[in-house]
Amino acid sequence: MFKVFLFRTAIQLLGESVFEKVYDYLAKQRTARKTDPNLDDARIYQGLSAFVKKPADCYLVDELVFLELCDNK
Repeated sequence: MFKVFLFRTAIQLLGESVFEKVYDYLAKQRTARKTDPNLDDARIYQGLSAFVKKPADCYLVDELVFLELCDNK
């Protein structure tokens, strides 16, 4: 239920098109981070500037990705 709330709120905040781009980017980066020790949060959030003006607006999407990756373990 919480993931549904995050999903809906993030789409309202970012719009569906931007949400999809941000979600895909974060999912790839968080997965890659497992094998790349140089990929830290600062670099990941810096990359979000390609999609949004304020990367902090993507926090809910990052939380959603985190929860889904935890569920897939």
